[in-house]
Amino acid sequence: MDNSEFEKENEALQNIIKKYEDIMEYYNLRIEAIPKLYKDNPSMIENSILMYAEKLRMMEKSIDKPYFARLDFARDGESKVEKLYIGKVGVMDEENNNITIDWRAPISSMYYDSNIGRASYKAPEGICTITSYLAKGLEFDGVIVANASEGEYNSNKDIDMKLLYVSMTRPLHELNVLYNRNIVKPLQEEVEIL
Repeated sequence: MDNSEFEKENEALQNIIKKYEDIMEYYNLRIEAIPKLYKDNPSMIENSILMYAEKLRMMEKSIDKPYFARLDFARDGESKVEKLYIGKVGVMDEENNNITIDWRAPISSMYYDSNIGRASYKAPEGICTITSYLAKGLEFDGVIVANASEGEYNSNKDIDMKLLYVSMTRPLHELNVLYNRNIVKPLQEEVEIL
């Protein structure tokens, strides 16, 4: 690696560390705001704080070395090369762009299973049931949102709408949204009642 490549990679590392710091600051603000947002729902307060606190703990633990590998990846038929950084924790920015990819994500298998040159990966087949929060950063051939009812996702709560958005933006090909009587308000206009 020549000096200019080393300098570019060092700059990328510093940018990733800065993004980690910004996201960690945002998570700390979210933790402070959660009791006010969910004042009538103690279990939601506890679960939300635990979720953000665990992500913060993992990010703090890895901030000095946020990734251990880089994949230069181009999809078939595309010339644009993405630089994918694989780390101990998957982190995304506010626009759902990957900062680092969790080492357990299917695409990371190219790092473990491939040599230099052309490589591919296959996401696990079959049905995988996970929460909206855990789906962040992953892609699936198809997604079923099992319950997009107002009781499951509260239209007035920012975090619920973000989690629903994450769920609905994970499929590559097919999205199915199931709901009981009252679909969440932002989707009401989109649903054709039969």
